[in-house]
Amino acid sequence: MENLENWKIAGSIAAKALQYGKGLIKPGVKLLDVAESIEAYIYNEGANPAFPVNLSLNNIAAHYSPMINDSSVFNKKDVVKLDVGVVYQGCLGDTALTVDLSGKHDKLVQSVEAALAAAIAMIKPGVSTNLIGETIEKTITRMGFKPIKNLGGHQMKENNLHCGTFIPNYNDKSKIKLEKGQIIAIEPFAAPRSSYIYEKGDPYIIMLKSPHLLYEYGISDEFIQAIEPFKHLPLSLRWISKRLPLEKWLPAVKELSDKKAFISYEPLCAEKNDVIVQAEHTIIVDDPSIILTLA
Repeated sequence: MENLENWKIAGSIAAKALQYGKGLIKPGVKLLDVAESIEAYIYNEGANPAFPVNLSLNNIAAHYSPMINDSSVFNKKDVVKLDVGVVYQGCLGDTALTVDLSGKHDKLVQSVEAALAAAIAMIKPGVSTNLIGETIEKTITRMGFKPIKNLGGHQMKENNLHCGTFIPNYNDKSKIKLEKGQIIAIEPFAAPRSSYIYEKGDPYIIMLKSPHLLYEYGISDEFIQAIEPFKHLPLSLRWISKRLPLEKWLPAVKELSDKKAFISYEPLCAEKNDVIVQAEHTIIVDDPSIILTLA
């Protein structure tokens, strides 16, 4: 497989960053401090974040990353989904886990960990994605919970985090089969009551629809240089704010937003009083398959 070593490096850094971040999540600690510490860890390892570190609490499944000057802190009742992505020479690693600060949802957390392990065990070329989803669904429901049906795993290619084959968290009747050499993320989510999530809240993660729009709309060279490392992947405005003063990046962001040049990633939420958990690994489809994001 071309660039296999780079895929392994990206996965290894993501795995180490995830475990490093897990140790930082404690009551009273700022979400912003944890996110920026994990992102700094990734940079220090010689890679870049593939997306802003996600720290999604309680009924939020994904897509919450601390904003600029975010003052929110973890509390002892929080159930935290930590999702970390790494890009190294275009190759990606995507991995996630759940930290239950409340200590009240051990079985729920175990349900997605067991579903992830069961799904990985059956991955090889020729396996239908609906059968992977069925395994995830049966594992979670046997433990008394529900899989989130409108979230799932995904294929990855160089500098492309979500593309091609979708890996459902239930039997969606799809007949798509995995192919040798594909890079996929398996990503079960579960909750006690909810089977679906919805978008709610302001997006703190955005992505350019196409890098060429920077030139088409005559955006300043300074802004183009600041956004260069992130132009193919999701990003946070706090990253840009570290590279340019407000008066130089805000007008460019506003113009691009007005022209609908960004994809926005709003937080993905379940019912207010429900709790969502998550687990994720990145895998190369083979026989046997290779888990890239093992610590």
